Amino acid sequence: MSDEPTRTQVRIAVVLFALTVTAGAVDAITFLGLGHAFAALTTGNVLFLGFGVARTGTPVARPAEALAAFVLGVAAADVVVTRLHRRGRHWFARALAVETALIVLAGLVVIGTSGRRTPAEHVMAVAAVLLAAAMGWRNRVMYQVRIPDMPTTVIQMTLVKLLVDVLSRKPAPPRDTRRSPGPAPPGDTGTSPGPAPPDDARIPPGPAPPDDARIAPGPAGPGDAGMSLGPAPPGGPRSPRRPVPPDDAELSRVRRLATVLGVFVGGVIGALLLRLGAGYALLCVAGLVVCAAAFYSRSPRLRPPPADRSGQER
Repeated sequence: MSDEPTRTQVRIAVVLFALTVTAGAVDAITFLGLGHAFAALTTGNVLFLGFGVARTGTPVARPAEALAAFVLGVAAADVVVTRLHRRGRHWFARALAVETALIVLAGLVVIGTSGRRTPAEHVMAVAAVLLAAAMGWRNRVMYQVRIPDMPTTVIQMTLVKLLVDVLSRKPAPPRDTRRSPGPAPPGDTGTSPGPAPPDDARIPPGPAPPDDARIAPGPAGPGDAGMSLGPAPPGGPRSPRRPVPPDDAELSRVRRLATVLGVFVGGVIGALLLRLGAGYALLCVAGLVVCAAAFYSRSPRLRPPPADRSGQER
């Protein structure tokens, strides 16, 4: 991997980390300062609606409003982003501008009506709706971007992948490279001192038989991650579906860690900014989104990763 693509990927990862922080901050401000609802974490809103169905007296108006606004934000972004993408135009910075405008509008509504005081219920509702629409817009934009492991708003599967990376990083067992001290007995072309099992992938001295493609030096077939010399030993690590370059694997780990930390850091920042008042806190978050957009303007246009023949993302 050359230095320029590496710098570009790191720069884009920094942008998405900043956006992840803003999503965590928006959820913190919405939940703690604008009523018990989430702007980005729609799972929480759905749970609140379920609580309201099961237990009378549980407030469901704010989660329902936020969920409806989230859906509208996704639908609006789908129309705009799809058209810009088909025309081959640069749409990511424009999408961030729309999101920033919604966050700023929510902040100004709170400041104009309440200043640094606790907003009235109807003001909270308007601000929460605007923020949920902004996060719905963000989610549709990130779906179009398709940067692996950095959705900027949710971390469930990213956290699972990160834990799998940590748990699966075990030292490989040492390979036995010793050779047989003498000529192999008749009928045995391997290096094992005893009889080989029926499925043993021994390398014959001549060309491989037609039905043996396990040691073919050509491109690996579907589901084959390289030149396999037979099935892995019981309990041994399984080969991935495709060989992943070391640089790409390390970048994926960094992205996953950045996503998890970004949501945590955003929650902390949002809770601290509430000391300024919900409106001013939202203006600070909008400023961070602007900084991320400005930093992105120095990077090439975001593109989805290449897909294989079946249309699946790599």
